[in-house]
Amino acid sequence: MDIDYISISRLGVFDTCNYKYKLQYHDHIKSPLPEPKFFKYGSLIHKYAELTVKGEPFNGVPSEDYALVFPKHIENINKLIASLGKEGLTEHTFLLDYKGAAIKGVIDRLLLTPDGYRIVDYKSTKAGSWRKTQDNISIDPQLNTYAWAVSEEFEVPVETIKAALYYVDDGTLITTSFTSEGVEKVMENLKYNYFKIKGMKPEDAEGNLKSCKWCNYRDGCAKRDERL
Repeated sequence: MDIDYISISRLGVFDTCNYKYKLQYHDHIKSPLPEPKFFKYGSLIHKYAELTVKGEPFNGVPSEDYALVFPKHIENINKLIASLGKEGLTEHTFLLDYKGAAIKGVIDRLLLTPDGYRIVDYKSTKAGSWRKTQDNISIDPQLNTYAWAVSEEFEVPVETIKAALYYVDDGTLITTSFTSEGVEKVMENLKYNYFKIKGMKPEDAEGNLKSCKWCNYRDGCAKRDERL
């Protein structure tokens, strides 16, 4: 199948449903259904944080589903920006090579402090089992990928890089550091899946009926229709 690059989000699509990956990234078919509301809201939150750091006006409006929590989320983002300042990079995009695999990602905030590079990733997830915790944040694939990218781009050891997830719903900040072994494990998995996707024939892409309920490609999906 076609693959110009792999990212943690694209790997998530492939892992959830090979056939959705085929439709979205191989066939380049536009989604017949709107993007889920929580995806749109996450993008809105990120845009607010980006423009605020840059000192630019924000004119976005949340959907009714998020209108009540939006002011609280904005307040928590403003608190974090006030504590970190506005220096550094925001929405920093990288596209780098790892042993022949093209790896892409976007880092929400990247700061250079006297103690080294610091990564911040905004999350709008509510408190609950979906959140990362202090016990498992160090193995988070996304943050490990970001640490690798910073290490490669700015030529610093991954052990000197720190990262944090910032949950805007309640202002919780969870931090972690990295090991070269942990980062390498994540990168090797990305490389493996990059070449797995590249080597897969489009007709061999399997559907996952369990994920259809949340899939914005479910209407008219051939794999879904043949199983119903």
